[in-house]
Amino acid sequence: MKPKTLLTLLCVLGVGIAIGVAGQYYYSTLAPAASAASSDSHDHVHGEGGSAQVTVWSERFEIFLEHPLIAVNKPTQFVTHITDLVTLEPRRQGPMTFILRYGSQAPVEHVDMKPAREGIYTPALTFPRAGDWNVSLKIPLAGRDYVVDLPPVKVYASQAQIDHAPVAAEIEGISFLKEQQWKIPSKTEPVEIRQTAAGPSVTVPESAIVDEGAERIAFVQLAGETFEERLLTLGTRADGFVEVLSGLSAGDRVVTSGARAVAEAQHRADGQQHALGSDQFVSLTQDQIERFEIEVATAGAGEVDVHVSLPGQIAINTDRLAHIMPNAVGVVRQVFKNVGDTVKAGEVIAWLESSELGKAKVDYLTKWAELGCCSMDLTRAQQIYDSTIGLLETLKSAPSLETIRQTGGEALDSNHTLLVSAYAELVLSISAYEREKSLFEKKISSEKDYLAAENAFKKADAKYAATRDSIAFEVKRSLLEAQRALQVRQIELQGAERNLYVLGLNTADINDIQLFARRQTSGGVQEQECDDPNCSECTAERAGQQSGYLTVQTNTQDERLAWYPLRAPFDATVIEKHITLGEKLGDESSAFTIADLTTVWVDLSVFQKDLPYVRQGQPVAVSVGSENGKVAGRIDYLGPIVGERTRTALARVVLDNHSGTLRPGTFVTAEVLVDMVAAKVVVPKDVVQDMDDRPTVFVQTDHGFEPRTVSFGLVNDLVVEITSGLRPGERIVVKNGFRLKAELEKVAGGAHAGHGHAH
Repeated sequence: MKPKTLLTLLCVLGVGIAIGVAGQYYYSTLAPAASAASSDSHDHVHGEGGSAQVTVWSERFEIFLEHPLIAVNKPTQFVTHITDLVTLEPRRQGPMTFILRYGSQAPVEHVDMKPAREGIYTPALTFPRAGDWNVSLKIPLAGRDYVVDLPPVKVYASQAQIDHAPVAAEIEGISFLKEQQWKIPSKTEPVEIRQTAAGPSVTVPESAIVDEGAERIAFVQLAGETFEERLLTLGTRADGFVEVLSGLSAGDRVVTSGARAVAEAQHRADGQQHALGSDQFVSLTQDQIERFEIEVATAGAGEVDVHVSLPGQIAINTDRLAHIMPNAVGVVRQVFKNVGDTVKAGEVIAWLESSELGKAKVDYLTKWAELGCCSMDLTRAQQIYDSTIGLLETLKSAPSLETIRQTGGEALDSNHTLLVSAYAELVLSISAYEREKSLFEKKISSEKDYLAAENAFKKADAKYAATRDSIAFEVKRSLLEAQRALQVRQIELQGAERNLYVLGLNTADINDIQLFARRQTSGGVQEQECDDPNCSECTAERAGQQSGYLTVQTNTQDERLAWYPLRAPFDATVIEKHITLGEKLGDESSAFTIADLTTVWVDLSVFQKDLPYVRQGQPVAVSVGSENGKVAGRIDYLGPIVGERTRTALARVVLDNHSGTLRPGTFVTAEVLVDMVAAKVVVPKDVVQDMDDRPTVFVQTDHGFEPRTVSFGLVNDLVVEITSGLRPGERIVVKNGFRLKAELEKVAGGAHAGHGHAH
């Protein structure tokens, strides 16, 4: 049987998947120290340096191959185990051919006519050149040649290179030799995705499940003779298959026949490990305990935070992303910002000149001037109306002509003359009529003169009444027409103003144009300086001068009339720039892209197996590199759809980034707290020591401190659930346990004599 020390030094060089004839393979190297400790009872061949193992699963055969690291032109034994995946039996007879290829050179073939033992061939292969060789196996069976491609084999130029060859990381697992597998026989199959009532799910045959008390486990084949125990969470059962919610992934090779035998092999190995460590204690005096600052505490129940690890990427918060585009076709005249610059809300980042905007401004100024004229006309019409109505009211009291002559005003027109003239004629006719009437009554004048005076009076009265009514109507109509004309101009001006807003100007820009219009319409007339600090017009004009727009307009006259600014809508950073001086931009061109990076999104990919556990609002710890450590947040959004290509759903976390250290595009890993599980025994993670590749906790007993091998359940960054090896209420070392480990290592190295006790 292969020694366990050899298994624990097994190191991984690579795992790959080859589609087609070759299938899957696993390749590992053994350190030189391991080869020296190897046994020949299992036909394992190791040279003076390290050794390598290869496991390949093809459509018909499993190949488990071991060989020493290879030196050029030196015969090297390849111990090759061949298992028929249909019959699950070793290949007992027939030839097997190794095909060696180096680049485009002719291949070298080596035929081994029969196995040295059932299922095991031991050819000695020679490689005439250093470098990477492609190796294939050709196995004839039932009239067909099965070709199995192996991973490339490295051939070293000398033994010195082998001695300095790098050693990969160790692989740990349950040792279950090929001879044991063939006796059962055992079978492994890839885990598949099958359609279940809940949709596509990871499923395995029921024969792959082993009941270990309240737990359900399965065994995954890592290499030809190495297996790993997996704790499973199961779902529904149907048609001889079981849905696996956690513990297995598609592509894992799970033991579907002989799983109980693998479990028994594990139990035997655990019993041997416990026996090896059961008589070891570290005895310390109280002074030594205090000097080493060793602290103990009682192991007991607790809660273990259950996390789901999700990959993700930092992304821009698109709710705070803006594409700054021109509202009118124009030519770029000034650019103030580059990529990476920060901008403030409302800040001008570029100036464009647009003929369309220039026409719109001219139209606005024209409407402004027309409105001013209409306003003057209305004022004049109102004054005339008020003056005329006032005169009519005065005439109602029948004033004297002298009083009428003294009545005047600025707002006089031809109607005033007509009205006064008609009234004067009426007054004179009344005077003549009354005189003739008096003379007629006194028999002084004739009736003819009296009647003529009466007739003249009536004519003058009728003329005055007609003139009065006509003038009253005329001035009212003139006032209404002036008001209507002003309203029309106001509507036209409002339309022109809205057009300016559409073209990208804001209220401040409109105010500047109005100030410019006032200065233009003043006609150069010297105005008296206003000393009223509360004057609204002066305040607006001063604001325009401070903004610089009015000064620019005044200094450059009409040169910049068609210019308009591009402004930042909010505080942000320029992340894209697509604008250069003199360039003509269309109204669909994106000149700048800005983003507020004070907050960022972390978009996480939630796999289907994790979807039942991930919820909106759950705490998340995002790992963003060694410099930033972990950043805390919560799931802000969980997408309702699983991507057809990625088969993942989107979970989003919003993080504060005022420091600017979280850069969009960075890949991250997030730990989502999905549950808190109560456990019978929970210990801090840092109290567990690694001794002989076994997790160990030091337990305080009457004999001293005992190194106790333990098994893990749930594990997170802080605590570990202990499922075996430790009972609630036992006293364990929680600080400076490494000192006890060092004492035991001294004993193991022969530093002290005795019975495994350190003093």
